[in-house]
Amino acid sequence: MNQGLDKDVYISLSNIFNYVFDVQYALAIVAFMFNVPHFIISIQKSMRVSSTNILIIGIAICDLTASSAIIWERTFDWMVRKNSCKNGSSYSNQLTNWIITTMNENAVWISFWLAIYLVLIRLLILKSCIDLAFLSKSSVGYLLFLATLFFSFLFFMILNLRRQLVEINGFLWRPGPECIGFPEGYSEKKYFLQVNYREHFFAFTPMYTFFVATSQTVVSIIYPFLALFLYVEIRISAVRITDINHSESLDRRGKTLKNLTNIKTYRIRTSRMIMYLTVCYIISSAPRSIIWLIPVFVHIHQWSLLEMILGYGTIITSAFFCLNATAQCFICFLLSSRYRETARKLLRIRVRPAFLHDPTPLS
Repeated sequence: MNQGLDKDVYISLSNIFNYVFDVQYALAIVAFMFNVPHFIISIQKSMRVSSTNILIIGIAICDLTASSAIIWERTFDWMVRKNSCKNGSSYSNQLTNWIITTMNENAVWISFWLAIYLVLIRLLILKSCIDLAFLSKSSVGYLLFLATLFFSFLFFMILNLRRQLVEINGFLWRPGPECIGFPEGYSEKKYFLQVNYREHFFAFTPMYTFFVATSQTVVSIIYPFLALFLYVEIRISAVRITDINHSESLDRRGKTLKNLTNIKTYRIRTSRMIMYLTVCYIISSAPRSIIWLIPVFVHIHQWSLLEMILGYGTIITSAFFCLNATAQCFICFLLSSRYRETARKLLRIRVRPAFLHDPTPLS
């Protein structure tokens, strides 16, 4: 797999793998379309009541940023890079692409860690022997989101300070013969993004790869375990409610049955939500961590199948991320009654009470 392939075979396989760009583009558009109303619903006052809901808002922001970055990149590739009448390597285009790519990397990284915070807060509140109710306050959610955003921005800024846009000497962009509106002999400079080779190249590449690989691996390992513990704890608490209900006297049972039933239903729905979210996050984070870990321990040979899989694998995992972002919208809508009620109020939809219709005409 890590042996060099014949050039013709490599090109043929690349042409097949190129279809993943179309899949990624389509899933990014779908994720963006669903996350816009999801974000609007999540920021309503009735939803901003707990730290977990604030973290869900933060995840929605990250999903919107990542999906919009993918849409921009694919649209730019289609409208500019493949257009012989536009200089896709101009300074402004390369600078914009650099910024968008960095925003995308930050958004994906932050989104995974916010999901861990969400599960960890719920687990600490349920499992801790001391009172940790303050963790459910919305201010805690804001603090975690802003702290993660600051750390991510700081680290990626330090890494990007070692990059720079450099003019490609001896290569100028010239419009194609079919382009009109350009004077004769017109040309523009071309730029590319490079690392400072003299000082930082050998330190930058391993450091960046190790950071992304380590963070993704930690997410892929920690999140399933935390989610599993939380799922078990919530199911156990639901069983305890059932036992309490059976042990109550008939008089007291009549007064508390409704409240206990509501709590049990809520916790069962919460456990299902956690299970579905866990599956989605494992699908989107585990392959990404593997793709980033392999270059840390394995030397990748040029023109090899492994090089191709890792290269296109980043696009495939990005498509999984968009799929996960869309799935979260459906999960929140299907399993959260408060979310559905907020959506109905926002859309001015009222639930009309059922009534019996008397077909007898009025006299």
